[in-house]
Amino acid sequence: MNPMGGLPIRGANPPPKLLTVRADALKMPDGTPLKNIEKHRDQDVLCGRGGGTNHHVGNAHWRKLVNTNKRLYLSLPKKQKALVAKSIVHAVRAQNPPGRFLARDPSNSLWCDIGDQKATEKTSQALREGAPDIRTEMAKEGQMEKGHIRGGQLLRNGLIGLEQSKPGDTVHEKALPHLPQR
Repeated sequence: MNPMGGLPIRGANPPPKLLTVRADALKMPDGTPLKNIEKHRDQDVLCGRGGGTNHHVGNAHWRKLVNTNKRLYLSLPKKQKALVAKSIVHAVRAQNPPGRFLARDPSNSLWCDIGDQKATEKTSQALREGAPDIRTEMAKEGQMEKGHIRGGQLLRNGLIGLEQSKPGDTVHEKALPHLPQR
């Protein structure tokens, strides 16, 4: 479909289908197991406490994604914050081979995927860690104005902040004029 609505653009690729993983699923569509896993992979995010999870390659990659997106997350309205967390979960799951969010099953000591809902909650919590200090730092740098990034400013993640059209508008209402105004 073209960006203006209407007929599909010839030769355009359809948008990628988002993979969703329920906590009770046994495997991913590609056959990757989600239950009773003996050995985790480098792409997996291990849930739990301690040095084993902190030093795992997949957790380091996930933390880097989280840290890269913290300022953006803190600048957005609540509904859009959830989209940031979901996109990080999707980025982990979209790797090749797919990453999983694994926790130990206490009944058999094997790994099991926690599902998208818990993975998104875990990611949202990580995005909120250190929020007061980051907000203070952003305010000192002049990057926050009533909870939003100031318009026209180049951000560290390569995006450009958008200005607000009037007090109370969110950044994204001006950025996406085709959406109905509240």
